Order: sequence, then C-alpha cells, then structure tokens
Amino acid sequence: MWSIRTAKYKVQITDGEITSVTVELIEDGVTIHRRTITQEEYQRGNVSSSVQKLAWNDFLQVLQVFMLGNNQEQESDIAHAFKILDQGKRGLYNQTTRLSDGLISPDELRAFLSTLTDEYRVDLCVFLADTGGSGQINLPEFTRMVKSGLARDII
Repeated sequence: MWSIRTAKYKVQITDGEITSVTVELIEDGVTIHRRTITQEEYQRGNVSSSVQKLAWNDFLQVLQVFMLGNNQEQESDIAHAFKILDQGKRGLYNQTTRLSDGLISPDELRAFLSTLTDEYRVDLCVFLADTGGSGQINLPEFTRMVKSGLARDII
C-alpha cells in the first residue's frame, strides 16, 4: 500500500520580516517530521561547502519550493529556486561575478541543504536527481526532483 506524503511550510512574521520558518512532513495524515528554523539560528549556522551560504530570504524561497513539491503556486518558482542555487560565482580582480553555468553542483546544493540535513543526504539527493550522470543537476532534473517530492523528502 502506498502512503501519501504532504508538507506544510509556515513562516512567522515579526515587524514585517520573516523571523522563522516551520516545515512539517506529513505521511498518511500523521506528522513524521517538524522543524522550526529561526533567522538567528540560520545566520549562526555553518555550511559544509566551499560555496557561500544563501542569504536568509533566498534560503526561504528555495526551502518553500522544496517543501511544496508539485504544489507550487507558479511553475516559475522552481526555475527561480534553481537560479538561486546555481551560484557559479567566480572572482576576478577582487570582484565577484555571477557566472551561472546552468547546473547545480553538489557544493552549491550543499550550501543550501547542509543547514537542514547531513552530508550523506546531500550526496544522495544529487545521486538520485542526476539522471544524466554528469555529477551535477540541470534544470529539468531539478524540476523532476522537486515535483517528485525527492527534494521535500531529503530534508
């Protein structure tokens, strides 16, 4: 028998700013995982990546896409989350330039996921999502990963 998994994504707003987010994974009507992350906790946390940690608002946008899976408000939300994760930053003459390569590397994904889950799950996520075998995730693979619920379940 197949189980039905859904997710909830709730933000706490204080003085017009999002100060925390609660994500909840529900299976067959029963909450199996719930986690609240405050902005302060996120800012304090370290990432196990050579890529810079996402800004709080970018983190929230990507997290919402991961949690909502196939129930996105707009299809473009998935593409926007992909662009946020595809950091591809390179330094030249002491200036950082954003050179998106159209792929999310394991390190770029780790910059987002390492605050939510362990290293093993990040690598597993890339392994399962990368159907082309490139070791990176392109937009169609990312879209499938989100819509299938893999992104939600990995958290």
